[in-house]
Amino acid sequence: MKPHVDAVIASARAASFSLRPVLSSSLPLGVKTCIYKQYIRPRLTYAAPAWYALASEPQRKRLRVIQSRALRQVAAAPWYVRNTVIQRDLRVESLDDFIGRLATKMFERVDAARFPHLRDLAPLHARPPDRRAFPRDLLARDPPADSPQLQGAASSLELSDIRTAQVRLPRIELPTYSGKYEEWPTFQDLFVSLVHNNTSLSDVQKLHYLKCSVAGEAEVRKANRSLCNELRNRTSLRGTKEITLEVKVLCTLSFLATGSYQRIVGLTQHMIQRTASRCIHQVVEALNHPAIQAKWIIFPQLQQERVRLKLQFQSKFRLPGVIGCVDCTHIAICRLTEDEHLFYNRKGYHSLNVQMVCDSNLKIINVNPKFGGATHDSFIWASSKVEPYLRGLHQNGEHVWLLGDSGYPLRPWLLTPILDAAPGSRDEIYTQRHLKARNCIERCFGLLKSRWRCLLKHRTLHYHPVKAGKIVLACSVLHNMAIDASLPPPPHSPEEEELPFRDTQENISTEGSQNELIQGRAIRNSLILRLQ
Repeated sequence: MKPHVDAVIASARAASFSLRPVLSSSLPLGVKTCIYKQYIRPRLTYAAPAWYALASEPQRKRLRVIQSRALRQVAAAPWYVRNTVIQRDLRVESLDDFIGRLATKMFERVDAARFPHLRDLAPLHARPPDRRAFPRDLLARDPPADSPQLQGAASSLELSDIRTAQVRLPRIELPTYSGKYEEWPTFQDLFVSLVHNNTSLSDVQKLHYLKCSVAGEAEVRKANRSLCNELRNRTSLRGTKEITLEVKVLCTLSFLATGSYQRIVGLTQHMIQRTASRCIHQVVEALNHPAIQAKWIIFPQLQQERVRLKLQFQSKFRLPGVIGCVDCTHIAICRLTEDEHLFYNRKGYHSLNVQMVCDSNLKIINVNPKFGGATHDSFIWASSKVEPYLRGLHQNGEHVWLLGDSGYPLRPWLLTPILDAAPGSRDEIYTQRHLKARNCIERCFGLLKSRWRCLLKHRTLHYHPVKAGKIVLACSVLHNMAIDASLPPPPHSPEEEELPFRDTQENISTEGSQNELIQGRAIRNSLILRLQ
């Protein structure tokens, strides 16, 4: 039996590995449990009534381990929760009970068959001397009184009796807790009555309802806890007996959100300036960890992801083929003693000129904080990794593009507006839609700086440009986390800067750039003809 059991386990592991992103997602527990029952458990129990009785106890234990791991992944249960508790809460039978029920059903149909060769299947003859098990030994006995199957049946019968005995009442919505102290007694009474004392709900379902019932400050606290768990699991950031990881994260968030001095930020957490500086450095470095950056700042690498972004821009702005908007913003830094001319921008202060790409939901999908404020946007674009990547997609026949303003060169993969469009023409329609869609990146900058005010012009970062660039990357990660958690935007927007001056793109030097400009105009003209 060992080769067969090994093949069954390998097949179930392959299915579990392929479905890991789905089982670990935020889908409802009922959906994920159904996926397990439809795709993983059949691989473990295929024809099991015929061979499971012949398997030894260690082999059966290996099969139970596969089910336990899959269910633990479905419920996202920590290590200290027993497998039996998870099975009970998800209302999933144990592997032995499920196979026993299958065997009972099979042999009942076999014994009632009209044909004698079916009735003789696995006959009840004398047991051989080696005491080998028979498939009929799997015939299910009455399940214990506390089994999930009987509990589910009893609870459903009780609920049906209650429903028939009561009149039809209006539906009661779940309460919502915003984090205010005066709302807590009312929320607690309603939630305990509707959810906590509901015996038909499992513990996992109750926890899910509790997470969905918080908003406002409570939702922010939940997001902070998720951030701490993310940094603890994916980076080497740890707390100490004196300063926990949560306190380090809160100190850093306070610094990034206010743009205040480290001494003042440290006082809010009862720290001296030196300790606050060390905490901020550790958390910023953790947010710049490759594992964190690869999860939260993702430029679409798969065609399916690019199709999803194109559909979003198409539905919102009626512009086909767009996967993002690109632009640069200035992040003020202190004056440098070396290479000062590289960071002194045309607005009269020292800064980083940070290039960002965002999607239609204002999520940042690419950041480049490596250049000083004196560098032009088009030069940063030509030096970025996004430009050759989009060029390669175009050469492979995939027509996708970003939207940029008139400071960028027109290319087949980077579309710019038409500045002198005639009123009422198709060119004007294209330009208007282009401006509305490209406004996503301006709104992204506004939301980013209003949430993390250390990036504002008047909250100068007193750090070396390399460290300031890491702070920008950390704020970009936190910006995407906040959008993913659906946190509300700050009530006040940052101070508006003067409108940027945009150079035209008349001076194109090389023959290759000339050809790309011609191709870009052709693609833009074909796109204009498709607009309605």
